[in-house]
Amino acid sequence: MKKLRGFTVNRTLILFILLALVIRVVVVLSRQAINGDEFGYSRLAENLANGSGYIDILGNVNTIFSPLLPLLSGGISFILNDIVASGYVIEVLFGSLLLIPAYLLAKEFAGERAGLYTAALLAVLPVAVEYSTRIYTEGVYTFFLIMGVYLFWRSVHGGALLYAPLAGGMIGLAYLANPSGLFYVVAFLLIYVITAAMKRGTRFHFLKAASIFLAVFLVLAIPYVVFLHSSLGKWTYSGKSSAGLDLEAAAKDIRWFTPEYEKMIMSLSDDGTDIVDLSQAEDVDPLSYFAKNPKTFVKIFTRDLNIFYMEEFPNVIPLWLLPLLGLGLFGAAWDRKRAKAVGFSLLLIAPSILIFAIEYRPRFFVPFVPLAMIWVAVGWLWLEEWGRKTVSLTVGKSRRDFAVRGIPVVIAISVLLPLLMLTAMYTSRQGYNVELKKAGEWLKDNGGGSANVMDRELNSAFYSGGTAVLFPYAGYEDTTDYARIKDVDYLVISRKDIRDFRPGMQVLLENESLHPGWRLIHGGQAAGDNEVLVFELEK
Repeated sequence: MKKLRGFTVNRTLILFILLALVIRVVVVLSRQAINGDEFGYSRLAENLANGSGYIDILGNVNTIFSPLLPLLSGGISFILNDIVASGYVIEVLFGSLLLIPAYLLAKEFAGERAGLYTAALLAVLPVAVEYSTRIYTEGVYTFFLIMGVYLFWRSVHGGALLYAPLAGGMIGLAYLANPSGLFYVVAFLLIYVITAAMKRGTRFHFLKAASIFLAVFLVLAIPYVVFLHSSLGKWTYSGKSSAGLDLEAAAKDIRWFTPEYEKMIMSLSDDGTDIVDLSQAEDVDPLSYFAKNPKTFVKIFTRDLNIFYMEEFPNVIPLWLLPLLGLGLFGAAWDRKRAKAVGFSLLLIAPSILIFAIEYRPRFFVPFVPLAMIWVAVGWLWLEEWGRKTVSLTVGKSRRDFAVRGIPVVIAISVLLPLLMLTAMYTSRQGYNVELKKAGEWLKDNGGGSANVMDRELNSAFYSGGTAVLFPYAGYEDTTDYARIKDVDYLVISRKDIRDFRPGMQVLLENESLHPGWRLIHGGQAAGDNEVLVFELEK
């Protein structure tokens, strides 16, 4: 077993994994509530565990959220008996174990030390920590994707045939976590075919590997595709789609989750019976939409690229890592092995370009981060070697050995400590109102556990154990009529949300006699913006 300055390589990697685990557990313990899509994944897991089926928080069969995370967290909930804790355990576990395939892939590209440095970077990188401590699918997807990438690389570079089915299995699981995994099936099959054409002596081996890879992938993917067909009535690889209004909002430069966005997306249909975004005949496939509207594609793409570059990029790769990334890629001339590794990395990152057609938020770029960190680690190595040579040329013989040994430590601290500090700041930001959680728990304790709860952010509906009803952007009377149509029992909203996101409901903050149909049953004592009010619909 190879030594690395007093430690075995394996022990060093285990230490980094334990560091990643500790950091993520500390972050999870600091979280006071879940938020956003976490409600969706958690309720799906809960319903799978209790035998209700793949039913989401709105009470519908869900085709938007991929099934792997709910299946995993639902399964472990039989042990933990807590669906939120189960989701956190899955995310923290896979977020920490991601260091293993990242290390293995970096080792293939640039050697043992590059692998260990890649693992160290991912242990503390803010975006890696953030999205492996949220009950989102990115943590699970990224683990299986990078493991599949490593196994595929071994498969086409002299590895045994066994690597092909293992790679197919990992990419199949990645697909079940995120339909974007299908891109890598196509890319890898193409590489298998090209490799077979170039290496005539082993052509049959690579064609056989490609067939086995595809077969194993299909075994995992087909049941989900059949489920999508039975639910949607059409053959498709994904239930995810962007409603036309989402794309129109982007074309008008309306940001996600702003009051202007909600006014456009959450308004009522003409007959007042549904949210306008849901009342459309069908969702729009972005590729089809952009094929028909190329000017709109260019407009949205450039807008999202600009937002990402100007505002979000430092949240994905901190700016002080960019010089190391540049050194890793271009600090030395490429031999054939390095050229293959860089080219392969660029191929794997290629789907990130398409993301700008529909998204700019950091979350959707997380799967590409381990690939970037490999080359940051190579730049780190370059800087370390430069430091050693510089010290050897400038420091006297009596202190040279000590100084040379200290260079890796100084550089490691300079690279990792700022990342750790940034992670502490990044993950401490709370973007949600904990009072909404408390209101949901109050409802659960006071007989609202199976109620229909109208709640803008779904927090209270989730924590009450009830079914969520989407909260329209409409006037008071139209909202009340809609609530009756949807058989709403309770309305939960904060004073701030009324002011900023539902101004048509301002009357709820006035005297009770001015808002007939809704009876205030909880809250109303405090005057702060974050105070949450619970109303019961009079029937």
